[in-house]
Amino acid sequence: MFTRCVLCNKILSEVSRDKIKDKVPEYVFQAQDKFLRCDECGRVYWQGTHWDNAAATLQEIIQ
Repeated sequence: MFTRCVLCNKILSEVSRDKIKDKVPEYVFQAQDKFLRCDECGRVYWQGTHWDNAAATLQEIIQ
């Protein structure tokens, strides 16, 4: 889960914080240590509350 881009479905790659500093909101940059980026479209992802919400929803579906 959370290994593919939601826009183009390509595999996400881990990217260093210094390379995405200008691509995410400052509060996100300060709060997060790990970022993923789609090599195809450039969209940046991080583990926010939406990850927990999506995981909980998926767990409900599975059960």
